[in-house]
Amino acid sequence: MKGWSWPAALRRLAAAVLAAAAALPCRAQAAGTAAVELRVTASETGEPLAGADIRVDGVSRAVSDSAGRAVLSGLEPGRHRLDVSISLRRPFSQEMEVAGGQVLNLEVLLIPVIVELPPVQVGPPPRWDAPGAPGRPGYRGIGRYFTREHITRSGARRLSELLVMEGVLQSNGRMRGANCEPRLVADRQGISGTIDFFPVQDLEAVQVFSNGDVPPEFGGTSMGTCGVVAVWTRHK
Repeated sequence: MKGWSWPAALRRLAAAVLAAAAALPCRAQAAGTAAVELRVTASETGEPLAGADIRVDGVSRAVSDSAGRAVLSGLEPGRHRLDVSISLRRPFSQEMEVAGGQVLNLEVLLIPVIVELPPVQVGPPPRWDAPGAPGRPGYRGIGRYFTREHITRSGARRLSELLVMEGVLQSNGRMRGANCEPRLVADRQGISGTIDFFPVQDLEAVQVFSNGDVPPEFGGTSMGTCGVVAVWTRHK
């Protein structure tokens, strides 16, 4: 046949055979491994979970995409450990067995982690005029407390008059039940004057402590049985 050259044809045939032979090992290796097509979802809703870390035999192999999917390819036939984890959900761990050339489809459902919080004590909100509240001097939860507003509403012209009206003092200036005069403390400093040393219009708050209620910085139980009248002035 015109234009046909046996040596050239043989050369082309030999090249094709060699190319096919070179490709055979690759196809054999691909056919000898397995793959896993994985979908990671939320157990309670079935919604896909993106960003899950997927490990095979302890080695990170993939991260789930926005559809919760990931593909693990090139797995050797046999048993492998599959681990899937994401924050705020219980990690998933399971053994799987794959055969050469197999494509395994798996769906992994991750259960949310229930975080137990410590119990919250619910009670009435603190009074705005409670001692120790923001902007309020005094000690919370002890003694008798009188605010500036209370003092003004009482109409008392002297502190002793207010405390007699409130049943704290006797008319002779002695503590009710103790029959002795209390110690006076002004702006956390002991005062040697009488209980009416400060005009009532200069008082921001008053707190009266009986013997068992006296704070340590005012002498505590060493004050005896007479207690303390503590005042906070408006011009300190």
